[in-house]
Parts: sequence; structure tokens; C-alpha cells
Amino acid sequence: MKRSELKNALSWFKYDNYDVIWDLTLEEFWVEIDRRIIGYNMLKRCTDLDDAGKNQLLIHCDKIICGDVLFGGETNTPEHILASSYAIVPLLRREIPYCVASLKLAEMASETKGHGEGSEYVSQYFSEMGVNSKGRIVVTMNLMEASSDELIEHLRMLIPKWKKQLKTPEPEVRDYRFGISTLKKVLNYRLIPLMDLIFWEELKDTKIPFSKLEELLYGESDDYRTADLIKATDYPLALDFLTTPTYIKSFQDYIIKNDYLKDAKIRDHLVFED
Repeated sequence: MKRSELKNALSWFKYDNYDVIWDLTLEEFWVEIDRRIIGYNMLKRCTDLDDAGKNQLLIHCDKIICGDVLFGGETNTPEHILASSYAIVPLLRREIPYCVASLKLAEMASETKGHGEGSEYVSQYFSEMGVNSKGRIVVTMNLMEASSDELIEHLRMLIPKWKKQLKTPEPEVRDYRFGISTLKKVLNYRLIPLMDLIFWEELKDTKIPFSKLEELLYGESDDYRTADLIKATDYPLALDFLTTPTYIKSFQDYIIKNDYLKDAKIRDHLVFED
């Protein structure tokens, strides 16, 4: 695409539209990044989407092109829905048939391998039959039996034992951890608007020169980063957020750890940390 054509094609992008990001809470900020990850990955596999997915992708595209930079979404878990995280999810009613099917599969495997009845504990039984490949454990937790702190201590003691008994491999050691320095980078490197520009590149199957990215993101701003810095640092980091699940998971870890600040605005959160 010629530079003159590129200029017209990118007329939708106005960095000033993104000023509203600074007034988001930490959880709302997480939602904005998460929505962009979902949109980018839907675009990468758009040929495999069903009609509902394609419609959702079109809505995502329209919002970006229209300069409507906040995708929004409920950040506080509604009272009738149990809270969860990427690592801990209460059993859903619709998952019960899959549990029953897994038990039947395990029973068949047991008969074939001659294992007899096997363990009375569901998770251990699945492990014995070779149908627990995702390292999940099914537990019952009595919230009225002990205090929150006591339950946490019980889990602290039990989890290592469960992992050993179920022969569960340790998760890969993360070479990336989200902290306050990362939050500052996401803001100061203007990664959210950069993610939208990367999305547009994928949508149009074209590349925006780094000199043009510099112009779009910074213009006449005093808070300036050169094309070389964008190429070497900012662009790869934005792409990592869009494509590597560890990054957004680490962000959720950070939110859980700093739960007392989750409703503070981003600009205030940085002040608190400083």
C-alpha cells in the first residue's frame, strides 16, 4: 500500500481517543486488553468461526474503525455467578455430563486394562485410567467448616501432595511476570492503541512502517518514542500480549495479588505503587 493510500486508510486512528484509558480501573484496563486478545485471535482463525463468531468479529472491527476504543464489559462478577480465575473454576452444571462421560470412559479403560475398581477418589481414578491429562482435580470444599485463612492453609498443604499423588507435571516456569513496571510499559509504550494498529495490519494484510507508527502514536507529543524503539521493544511486547497466553494470565495474577487496588483508576494505581 502506497504511503498516500496508507494515510487515508488510517484516517480512523486518533490517539487522543485513547485518553479515556487512564480513567479505567485496573480490572477495566485488563478487560480492554483481554477483548483485544480475543479479537485478534478470532481474526487469525476467522475462516473457522461460526456465524455468531463472525458477527462478533465484525462488531470488533467496526468499533476499532469507528474510533470507539473502549470495548467494556462487566468487571465485577454478578452475585448469582460464582467468582473464578483462569486456574480455579467452580464446576458448571453443563460440565456434569462430561464428567459422567469421562467416568464411563474410565470404566471402559479399567475393564480393558484389568485394573479392577480403582481408586474411590474421582481425580485419582481418572489419573489411574489415563483420562486426566489436563492436571485437573475434582474437590469438595466446605466453606462453613473453617475460616478463609484456615482453608488457604489446608490448600497450601494439600496441593503439593495432590500433585505428587496424581503425578501431575509442574507448570512451565514462566519467563514473564506482570508487575508495576510492566503496567507502566503498557501505558507509556501506548500498547493498547498499538494493539489496534496491529489488528488493522492483520485485517488488511499489510504492514504499517515503524516511522508511520511513530507518527500515529506520538505525533508532536513530548513523551516520545522513536521508530527504532517501537520496532525493537514496543511492537514485540504488544504482539506478545496478543499471542502469548502467559502475558494476560500474569496480568490476572497481578490483579488477584493487588485485589485491594482493583477499583482504583489506573492513574491513581501508579501513584499508590510509587
